[in-house]
Amino acid sequence: MILEAAIINKTTIQLELDSYPGCFPDINTNDEKICIDPNILSHEIDSTDRSTNPFKISFLDEELIVDYVSSIYDIDKTIKEAISNPNKNLDKRKYWVEKCCWKIDGKTNDRIFDMINHFIINKKIKQFN
Repeated sequence: MILEAAIINKTTIQLELDSYPGCFPDINTNDEKICIDPNILSHEIDSTDRSTNPFKISFLDEELIVDYVSSIYDIDKTIKEAISNPNKNLDKRKYWVEKCCWKIDGKTNDRIFDMINHFIINKKIKQFN
């Protein structure tokens, strides 16, 4: 939802929660359906401190912070700040829209389908236009 709001240039607030903060999922490493090499997965889990990097993107050394971030305890203050300065983080918003959404033309689902299908068949990543 954060990126969808950023696409239409809406101010957003990401919440840091006391339990399970952020966007790095809890992973059942015993799940036989996981297609990621167990060593790679273990390294990512062991090297990620979710208490200090709650919005870290899995397998990248970046945090997905699009706009404002707040704890639930500071939400009133953060809302006031976001209303007073709606474009304070405009550069971050634009960066993440460009990085994650790439081309906003209504054909994203088709491209994603084609990319997944190509990867399944050829075992190679390919960016479709």
